[in-house]
Amino acid sequence: MELLLLFTGALFFALYLQRKKQSSNYKIDQGMLMTNDSLNQVNIPLTEIVDVVRIGKNAKPNFWFNLEAISGRLDNVAIFTRSNVSYLLRVRNGRAFIRELKEQKSNVYRKAEVI
Repeated sequence: MELLLLFTGALFFALYLQRKKQSSNYKIDQGMLMTNDSLNQVNIPLTEIVDVVRIGKNAKPNFWFNLEAISGRLDNVAIFTRSNVSYLLRVRNGRAFIRELKEQKSNVYRKAEVI
């Protein structure tokens, strides 16, 4: 019984760490949007950002146990720049990300959501 409780605690701790890692994959500081993933770090100047689009929603899984409901769902956000380079980010809360970006730079356009 103690082994089962220990395993359950370890599972929830691992999910917590995964969620924390995925939710903090960007930072806005000193006029730069800094994004991190497991392989790359990209710095995008806020002055270059023109459009921000939150892209669609993932299909709901048909399983009875939905792991994404526990660990959280990632949103796809596309960022378009003046230099015709676009970036696709996966963030925990797309609306909060766009709101935070608009607070830093008010002339960023937000296009309609693509579903």
